[in-house]
Amino acid sequence: MYKNDECVMVSIVCAWFNRSKYIRSSIDSLLEQNFSSFEIIVVNDGSSDPNVRAVLDSYSDVRMKVIHQENAGFTAAITTGINAARGRYVAIHGAGDKAEKNKIRKQFEYLEANGKVVALGCSHYLCRDSGERFSSDYDVVEDLTKDILKKRVPFTHGTVMYRTSALRDAGGYDQRFKYSQDWELYWRIIELGAIHALKERLYDKHVFEDGASHSPKKKFVQYEYSNKAREKAQREIHWLKRNRFFLYIGIAISMLKASLERKDFKLARLWLLEMFYICVGNTHRRVDRELFWVCKK
Repeated sequence: MYKNDECVMVSIVCAWFNRSKYIRSSIDSLLEQNFSSFEIIVVNDGSSDPNVRAVLDSYSDVRMKVIHQENAGFTAAITTGINAARGRYVAIHGAGDKAEKNKIRKQFEYLEANGKVVALGCSHYLCRDSGERFSSDYDVVEDLTKDILKKRVPFTHGTVMYRTSALRDAGGYDQRFKYSQDWELYWRIIELGAIHALKERLYDKHVFEDGASHSPKKKFVQYEYSNKAREKAQREIHWLKRNRFFLYIGIAISMLKASLERKDFKLARLWLLEMFYICVGNTHRRVDRELFWVCKK
């Protein structure tokens, strides 16, 4: 690593769990940045795949630091990395994703030139194992407002670069959040300055078919956390307990349709089964066990 007193402008932080085959392409995209003053902090969050430790430890680049810890979840792992960061800015990088060579430089230059901006994202591409790369329909917001933040996140999480002082003044990520931790943080950090995004696509987000956006076991939990992140859950929780059956069925039908359109019949079968679980109440009980604001009996 750099000497402790050596100045580092950007700390790139990545939390990793399993999926060892994606490490080299993802981390190498960071080491190849055309920017001279950065460090990479990778937190191995107790991966059960032994190859994760082996591959990460095989790197000898002085710009890279690897931290191995017991499994604590994404939010705790990313916080570990942030606590170790020494840069003026902290850039989040998603495990398995890739950054264009000029991403860090362009975001750094923008933040240096715009002192009132505390967080900066960018547009991105989506990619799959097949090598297919396609444009995301994510509507990136160049200058975020609270009204927009009530409806959606401004950019995908792995693209964001924070001003470190603002990130720490805002209190960092709330470790109670299993999902939508970035959305919840944006609500606090926007009180300290502006949140902007570059329209340029500087990032490739890898689409994992077992991710929260696809998995029946994760989708509804993610949905409830997104409501909480928007500061709506406290107001809506009683309404949801009476009516979320219809919401969950609607989500399941939408995901079933999407699975069939992709000809992913295995996933479609799982969504059909999930509809049965919704009808008998299993889904509701399973979700509630993972929500920290629901009283557990």
